[in-house]
Parts: sequence; structure tokens; C-alpha cells
Amino acid sequence: MIVMAALALPAGAQTPEPEFWEIVGVGGVLRSVPLDGGSVVDRPEAGTVVRSLGCQQSRGRRWCEVERVDKPGVTGWIGNNNLRAAAAADAPPPEAGSGSPPPD
Repeated sequence: MIVMAALALPAGAQTPEPEFWEIVGVGGVLRSVPLDGGSVVDRPEAGTVVRSLGCQQSRGRRWCEVERVDKPGVTGWIGNNNLRAAAAADAPPPEAGSGSPPPD
């Protein structure tokens, strides 16, 4: 007999958000605010890995604030229907020259 056990979460608790997401579908739109009418900040392609900065509910939709792993500093809000959890190992290394400049 196989017995499956599940961890019980307290009432009202939510599953923790992953640290990294992957953009899915035809790509995503990063917006300045968590609303469909927010101005467009960036248009990452499907497969782009982003770091989660936190998620929230806004007007009946779950939105996540993210930062592009391949373009540090590029942040915005995206609907979570355009995201799936990604392992940190899936995150590509930063682009060459994107780090801090060498000291003078």
C-alpha cells in the first residue's frame, strides 16, 4: 500500500512563491504597475528567467514584481499566468560587463 502525506498549511496560508520564474507562452509584458493599463517597461521573450520581488492580488488578478536575471535593474510587474516556477540553476549568468565597474 502506498501512503501519500501532504504538509498542512494553516488556514489562509499560501504556498511560498519561488525565487525564480520563467516567462511562458508567447512572451510577457513587464508593466510599471500591477495593472493591465500600466505602461510597458519591457517585453521579455518566452524562456526568459526573472527573479521574484514579490506577488500581490490586484483587481482580481495575481501580479508578480520581477527583475530580469539577464538584465539586472530591469524590473516590472507581470501577470502570474505568464509565469512558471524555475530553478535557480535555470538562471543564465549575467551579461558580460553588467557588473560593477572596476575600481579606478
